[in-house]
Amino acid sequence: MRERNELALQIRDNWPDPRHRPHNAYQARVIQEARHQSRDAHLETGGVDPAELIDDGEDLRHLIEMVEDGSVTKEVVRLRLWNAVARQEGVPLINRRLPAGTDATKNIRAVSAAGGPLAIARRFVLTEELTPEVEALLYPFHIRLSRDALDIARLLVSRGSAGEVLWQAATFAAADRSMMSR
Repeated sequence: MRERNELALQIRDNWPDPRHRPHNAYQARVIQEARHQSRDAHLETGGVDPAELIDDGEDLRHLIEMVEDGSVTKEVVRLRLWNAVARQEGVPLINRRLPAGTDATKNIRAVSAAGGPLAIARRFVLTEELTPEVEALLYPFHIRLSRDALDIARLLVSRGSAGEVLWQAATFAAADRSMMSR
């Protein structure tokens, strides 16, 4: 992975027109797009399934490496954390097309007033009932009652107190308009 990142950095640094060079970590998007290829794509690539070439934990490890070497701010980590974990766990990514003016802080307060994301997620896993609190919990993903919603709730519960941090990160990232291009 480090070799891939070094090669990506060389390509980016040597891009002919700096105004149109790929964004930082652009190679992660290429990897993510490869994950979403048709499961039959291997028939067109000489029998090799591209999904088998991808390490599911790579995005999360890359984010951890960037934190350790100081190349990202806490804000960037917060904006990227949910999607890195979601890719590893196979749950939905945040929805970056939420309405303009969406207020993440207001949503976090509403969820906190209802007992917090973990309590809401636990109730939802047990009842599978779509309540206003569950809708607020699912706000970053712009989904309603579905298997995906249950998977998100189960992930939050399974992470304990880290689940709350993950959910808050997803909420802020979903409301951040600058994420639209990432």
